[in-house]
Amino acid sequence: MLRFTVLSSAVVLALLVATVGLAQNPPDVARVGLEIEGALWGFFDKVTHIGSRHEVVEHVVVDPDTGEEYTEKIPGRYEVFDITLERLVSSDMDGWDWRQMVVDGLIDEARIDDVGLIFYNSSNEEVGRFQLERCWPSEIESNAPTTDGLAVERMVLTCEGVSRVSK
Repeated sequence: MLRFTVLSSAVVLALLVATVGLAQNPPDVARVGLEIEGALWGFFDKVTHIGSRHEVVEHVVVDPDTGEEYTEKIPGRYEVFDITLERLVSSDMDGWDWRQMVVDGLIDEARIDDVGLIFYNSSNEEVGRFQLERCWPSEIESNAPTTDGLAVERMVLTCEGVSRVSK
């Protein structure tokens, strides 16, 4: 079920730098593992859109002492980005089976509370981790092999929470 995939470390490193602001001495990132309920589920070549945001709401406030109006910006609706995972196509059907649970209407069974994304260096040591909450695959697809003979599987995880938890 599990396999090691050679990563485009430049892509993963750029993601890690952009996501967590590691401008000085960034770690060597060789692969990203997906952990589900404490068990390593697989490795991915590319992971994008880890994070969250708040909409910004502009609220007009009147100063009670002066009567002057001013605009205050406050956090609005919280949104967690959908996370895109990519890897080379293999005989592993786990992602497709997980997605099929959603297609079959079994969302309560498909939604997983304990999901981790683990960044590993070339010595297979953990250099970063994100904790994802209440995740389920909202998309999965594979493309036909390109001229170099490689086919890519892409899965999108929809989550209700995300946090950076170590390193």
